[in-house]
Amino acid sequence: MLKIIILVLSYNDEGIYSKFFEKQRKTWDAFHVDGVQTFYFFGNHHKSEIIDNTILLDVKETTIIKSDKNLTATNFGLKTLKAFELIENMDFDYIFRTNSSSYIDKKLLIDHIEGKSKKAHYSGFIGKHRQGFFKKSITFASGSGFFLSKDLVRLLIANKAKWNHSLIDDVLIGSLLKEFNILPQSNPRFDVITSKIPLNYFHYRFKTQNRELDCDLMEFLFIQKKEYYKNIKG
Repeated sequence: MLKIIILVLSYNDEGIYSKFFEKQRKTWDAFHVDGVQTFYFFGNHHKSEIIDNTILLDVKETTIIKSDKNLTATNFGLKTLKAFELIENMDFDYIFRTNSSSYIDKKLLIDHIEGKSKKAHYSGFIGKHRQGFFKKSITFASGSGFFLSKDLVRLLIANKAKWNHSLIDDVLIGSLLKEFNILPQSNPRFDVITSKIPLNYFHYRFKTQNRELDCDLMEFLFIQKKEYYKNIKG
């Protein structure tokens, strides 16, 4: 059986991101799909450990850090790296790294990746990042949701000394994998900005500019999906 670990980059701010965490657990992650396991990972813990489906990391939970070159970047890369290290020896074929404002249809996620190569697979919604005017842009899979096959997770861990933490984690990963001649394949994603939401996507990103509305729309989509799958079974 194909096995996927969904890793959700989460943040306990006792505000909107905590609300996203609860909303995800009670909506799309409430659907059980064989072969799919979800872990939410957080920083600000005294040690790195896994408790049930939560990964707690000894990483400072801040969005800004200083690099050696006096640039600024998020610390998401360090969080993601430590989460990779904790799940490395689990039984899985792929990870799907996503974030708080995403909704994942786990059944369609499995359907999408079924039959794809389990070696050197890196895919997601494609983005490009230009570091400077004269530098070439970096092609990467958006951190809102990207697949990595297990061998690539291990490759990234083995090369953790090369992680450029002056870059946000999705760009960082794209840049490092390019050194091994691995470029991202394109995956579909639907960006939700209104209540008109198609039901045939496995990945939705909520981006209305109103985070409370995003949470409400996540629940709205869950109700629509629940009814859709109920009618299929019926």
